[in-house]
Amino acid sequence: MPGILQTFLSGTSRCTVEHFSVSNNIVFEIKILKPGHTNYDLALAMLSKSERFSVTPGCQIAIVLATAGAELAIEFNTLEIDVE
Repeated sequence: MPGILQTFLSGTSRCTVEHFSVSNNIVFEIKILKPGHTNYDLALAMLSKSERFSVTPGCQIAIVLATAGAELAIEFNTLEIDVE
């Protein structure tokens, strides 16, 4: 039986959502990005529109892609994934 996947991002310093217009979005991909990755510049451009939550920037960037076109860019320090 499939479990519930929970994702925790700690030390989040910036976050932005684009193309979110549908209430039923299913996340189909979470990518941790490095410089040179295809979506790295896209994520930086998205994050540049966001206010900082913290004066200390996160050391990692992730992009979350959903079925209905929503995109979420997150700057953070650590990622933890649990399955219940």
